[in-house]
Amino acid sequence: MARKKDERAARKKERKVTSNVVSADDKSFAAQLELMGLKVREVIGDGNCLFRALADQLDGDDHAHARHRQDVVRYITEHRADFEPFIEDDVPFTQHVQNLAQDGTYAGNDSIVAFARLHKLTVVIHQLDSPAWEVHGETADDGNSSKSSPSLVRQLHISYHNGDHYASVRRIQDHTDSPANVHISSQAPVTSTDRSTQHTGIELVSFVMSPLRRHIRLLHGKISFLGFFRP
Repeated sequence: MARKKDERAARKKERKVTSNVVSADDKSFAAQLELMGLKVREVIGDGNCLFRALADQLDGDDHAHARHRQDVVRYITEHRADFEPFIEDDVPFTQHVQNLAQDGTYAGNDSIVAFARLHKLTVVIHQLDSPAWEVHGETADDGNSSKSSPSLVRQLHISYHNGDHYASVRRIQDHTDSPANVHISSQAPVTSTDRSTQHTGIELVSFVMSPLRRHIRLLHGKISFLGFFRP
């Protein structure tokens, strides 16, 4: 835990120094999303950014971030057996959830999985020059029909920046305070660009977590990985 806090503090310090400069990466990421008709809607980087981004997607603004944090903490606590094996840096589970419950505590992989499962939706995470990651909230024992009709499952789209910040992703023309309405099909064609490593986000890494089965797979690929989504 201390190591990760130090790493995040160093990244935040670096970002603060360059906060008035629009970096090449920012422009490239904007161009990458623009190919899909999407854009980043920034949220405050106060340690609540993940819950702010998810609140903007689900509710239309980020005001309810505190409520979503507490809902996620409650879900993780109630499903301890699913989450405890993946707590990082040997932090005791009880301490982890106590920390996570505090306003301004950075949240990551386990919170995304819990949020997706709690709301039975898919969280899509966009990153620069990488395929988008899908975190599926449906579990193997849900008994619903969404697996056969993935287009019926609601998607929330967020972006992950510099290893320490999340933001909301919306359609370019969306300037509203309504819940976001973005849905990307994994079957859509990938658009090539003049950047040899550019990804449009149509290539999706799909992640499903259930009490008995935890895996990540790359759609149209052969990657398999045990564990949580790790950016």
